Amino acid sequence: MPPATAMNDTQLEVLWDAISSARRLSADCSIDLKMAATVSSLMASAHKSGRVDGVEKSKEINNELRLRLLSFLKEKLKGTKKEMEKPEGKVTVIVGNEHVKRSLHVMTLITMDGERIEASLKEFGRLRFELARALKASDEYNM
Repeated sequence: MPPATAMNDTQLEVLWDAISSARRLSADCSIDLKMAATVSSLMASAHKSGRVDGVEKSKEINNELRLRLLSFLKEKLKGTKKEMEKPEGKVTVIVGNEHVKRSLHVMTLITMDGERIEASLKEFGRLRFELARALKASDEYNM
């Protein structure tokens, strides 16, 4: 499929209104149907997730339209709850059996705000326990 090529700001606005309000396009709409289908699916994905990753990775639109669509969607999504960034952090746990435990020193790696924390299985279990206990106490206090 050749990449979609051109679309003006008025056409983008018409598609966005249709997507955000879940209405159909009017019959007198002057947008090419193939292009409207491609762009509206990208807009719907961005509207639902609050992110423009799909537009950045799409091979169905050309670079000019991609840049126009990115700036348009970023403006439309500005200030929405969905715009919030994904928090930085990652927990990596290596799961194994008793043989792995004997032959390897199994560690749990936790990355928070760019800082790496390594914990043994025993330390990680203690962390989980203390966190659960603190959350339970907090819930009981708030009731």
